[in-house]
Amino acid sequence: MNHIAVRTLCAITLTALLLAACTPAATTAPTPTLDPVVRGEELFESRGCAACHGKDAQGTHLAPAIGGHSVEAVMAQVRTPRGQMPAFSPEKISDEELNFIAAYVAAQPSMAMEIGIEPTETEREHLQEALEAGDRAKAYEHMQLAADIASGGNKEAYQHWAEEIKEGELSMVQHEMEEIMAGMHK
Repeated sequence: MNHIAVRTLCAITLTALLLAACTPAATTAPTPTLDPVVRGEELFESRGCAACHGKDAQGTHLAPAIGGHSVEAVMAQVRTPRGQMPAFSPEKISDEELNFIAAYVAAQPSMAMEIGIEPTETEREHLQEALEAGDRAKAYEHMQLAADIASGGNKEAYQHWAEEIKEGELSMVQHEMEEIMAGMHK
């Protein structure tokens, strides 16, 4: 090999080595650990859930508190709602997004913890009957029966619910009762 060829080959090799050393290595950005509750909170806000159910899922005059509801209950309500809530299809809220939202809702404090209702076994039976009642009259009757045997804060809550049922707010009361029942099982 002649002297010029060796020099050219060394220059090319040196240039290649310098370029390789100065060029950042192609790295794959690490996938951030995604806390489902944090992501769920973001989606709860951005998908409009908070507009009706309030910040932290604690309810508003438009929709009941849902904090503490199970993931399964949230998913069922979103896809096939009871009451006046519209259904949200997977095209509007994907199953993955709904899982995050449901995890966030389940992680929120339950109304039962905040108001301290502790039904007796008999009260619980009437609450369950009211919850499962197919019509307002039957729900009202069972709520009144629960109120008749209750005392203190329980009696006040049941009387309030009975009045709401009487005024046509059965689905709202059912949501509140589900909240209470969910809180009792945590």
